[in-house]
Amino acid sequence: MITYPIAIVGVCQLGRQAQADQASVLHNYKAAVSLGNTQPLPELFRVAGLTFPFTQLAVEEAVQFIRDQALKLANAT
Repeated sequence: MITYPIAIVGVCQLGRQAQADQASVLHNYKAAVSLGNTQPLPELFRVAGLTFPFTQLAVEEAVQFIRDQALKLANAT
């Protein structure tokens, strides 16, 4: 299913942004969620401050975020 990769890339973008500014990320996320099903997915991503995930850069950054988080977890043990 294509919805899973879209969600994964989106949550990685949120995670990267939250590392820099949690308050703004939470504000943008709430604004996007408040729109519910009233807007198409690209608009919800835009309101959340995210890039719609079907760009090479967005996918590469998501993979790097996952790698970074895995390394942090590995080093924490």
